[in-house]
Amino acid sequence: MLLCFRSLRKDNFTIDTDTGELKVVHALDREALPPNVNDTITLLVIAQDHGVPPLASTVLVHVVVEDENDNAPEFDTPFVTINITENTPVSQLTNIFVSKVFK
Repeated sequence: MLLCFRSLRKDNFTIDTDTGELKVVHALDREALPPNVNDTITLLVIAQDHGVPPLASTVLVHVVVEDENDNAPEFDTPFVTINITENTPVSQLTNIFVSKVFK
């Protein structure tokens, strides 16, 4: 039995050719994925026997990489001064200064 897979990100995975077990080679980082993959890595797994003629089957495996809160928000400056009038309603949003927020 021949087992293999195709993917643009196949360096992240390995497949055991005896058991078919698919394993992650190293930790995945959602922020390192290309923006066009939408947090999903798609693998095309191919199983082929050694018969004559050889028979094969394929399956798509979608690996959704969930985000871990591993990046803190970044601010433009180390401190911010905001002027708020004394009659400003408590729930009114006045300013947001975060320059980069990770999902």
